[in-house]
Amino acid sequence: LAPGTRLAGRYALDRLLAEREIETVWLARDTARGNTGVALRFLPARLWNDVQARATLIQEGQRSARLSHPAILGITGVDSGDPPFLVTELVEAATLAEELSRRQSSGEPPLGVPETLTLLEAVAAALDHAHGSDILHLEVTPSRILLVPGAPGSPARWTPVLEQFGLAAE
Repeated sequence: LAPGTRLAGRYALDRLLAEREIETVWLARDTARGNTGVALRFLPARLWNDVQARATLIQEGQRSARLSHPAILGITGVDSGDPPFLVTELVEAATLAEELSRRQSSGEPPLGVPETLTLLEAVAAALDHAHGSDILHLEVTPSRILLVPGAPGSPARWTPVLEQFGLAAE
């Protein structure tokens, strides 16, 4: 994968957003939707030839695409090409794990109780919605919670968005 690569006839890769143990995320433009920014989520390259990992990504992506909730990162497409990938809403935000690490290394105090409760309430609502659709998130961790900056004038510093419903089960 490299900037400028075109996938599925419509997604043009712009730049690498994140490279994690379980996925690689690229910023891309959806040329079929007026160059709208999207995120393409790929298996790590070491798993591209793993038939089971590919099938799981596609199956779980299709299942999770049914979810629609403000605190769940929306999956808008699943492509079974080579390599397979998920298309998600574009949300450029730090994770809760990154924020906690930043606070610790800079000597700042951890999140306060009101802020923590607000984050937990939103994540619990997202999980409740998923469970109501018979989908379980199998790995809720601080690294799976994006902290989207709050809207100007909003009392909330962040809006948490739960990602990685690709790690889900019915």
